[in-house]
Parts: sequence; structure tokens; C-alpha cells
Amino acid sequence: MKETVAILDDDKVFVDLFKRLLELWAEKENHDFAIDGFSRPEELVSSEKTYDLVFMDVVMPESNGIELFEKLKESGRLKSVVYVSAYDKNVFDIFGSGPIGYIRKAFVESDLKEAMELYRKHLWKIKVYIMEGKKVHCFYPEEIMYLKSNKHYIEFYMGDEKQYLIRGKMDDMEEALRNYGFIRIHASYLVNLKYIRCVDKNRILLNNCCCCRVSMKYRKEVYRRFCGGE
Repeated sequence: MKETVAILDDDKVFVDLFKRLLELWAEKENHDFAIDGFSRPEELVSSEKTYDLVFMDVVMPESNGIELFEKLKESGRLKSVVYVSAYDKNVFDIFGSGPIGYIRKAFVESDLKEAMELYRKHLWKIKVYIMEGKKVHCFYPEEIMYLKSNKHYIEFYMGDEKQYLIRGKMDDMEEALRNYGFIRIHASYLVNLKYIRCVDKNRILLNNCCCCRVSMKYRKEVYRRFCGGE
């Protein structure tokens, strides 16, 4: 399922530039984003979508970005915010609404990378819910080391050495954990990048010294994701 992202800035040229930078980041980091850009506050307000993350200009001719976010957050329309501004003096005004980060327009590329790393850490604190028939299992993604399929079941191996067995399909688990730093290394394995110690030609070594085989199908992507520092 794609994460929904909105960009609101009264400078349409900046919106287009920022959207492209965010698309490049998402492509590199394997995040699945659906991104909408707005240059007027009423466009965002009139949208019927709920957004997981909004990049909000602080100072706009028609609106105050901080007040607008707080209003839309109360309605459930917006979940998280990163504020964007050309004026450093605004940085002290944003803290009350609990933003993920702050981006200075003069340093948009470097600040965007830092803000997205903070957003990723924010996501790690979110629980993920795995369905098993009518039963619902709740996990913190950062606590899962890897998953292994075993016939009609999925074995969950946790960072604290606990194990859980859930009936399900690996493709469904991969989709549920798509945006939490997991990578498929084999038809039967889904691994949390956080726990990979090293990668060689045909296998990975995890922090618990467990070795898992990397199939030819996933080898290139494993190297890209691991060496890319995600």
C-alpha cells in the first residue's frame, strides 16, 4: 500500500522541484509514495485524501502553514508534517505541532535527506498489524530480524531471539512490511536490513551469526539496498 504524501507551497516551481527530489529519494530508498503537489492552501483543504506526510510551507500569503496543519490534523486528514521555509526565524515557531523535521529552502537537497531519515525513524516506532484469518498480530517492525516461509506458515525471528509462527503467505508479509526497511533475499526469506552484518556473493550474515542464502533473482537488489546504506 502506497504512503500518501502532500506538498504545499505557494511557489509552484518549488513544488515541482521538491516533488522531483522526493521522487528520486523514494526510488533510491525503495519507498512507495503517491505524491500530490499543491500551490494554494484551499487545494489541499478541498482534497478528500488523507495524507501520511505533508511538506508544509510555513509562510504563505493566504495561510499560516502551522495553523493549517494543526487544523487538518485534528480532522484526521494529515498525520505527520515536515515544515519548509525560506526564513530561518520560523524554526522556533514550529515545535508546538510536533513536526518530523524542518527543511530550509536554501539547503533543500541536504535537508530533505535528513528529514526523510527522521521520518523513517518515526515509522520504525509505528506498529504493523499482520492478519491471520480473524486474528490480528501486532509487531514493531524494528524488532523483527527476518521472516522465513515454511509451507503454509511464516516463521518470525525477532531481534530478542523470540520466535512466532503465523499462517500466511510471504508475498503478503512483504507488502505489509514494504516501507519498514525489509528486503526479499529469497522466495522463502524476508530480512530486515537493520540486522544484516555483511553480504557476499550468495549469502548474507545476520547480527545473530545466522547465514541466509541470497537467490540470483534478488542478488542485485540486495547489493543495491545494503551498499546504499538504507
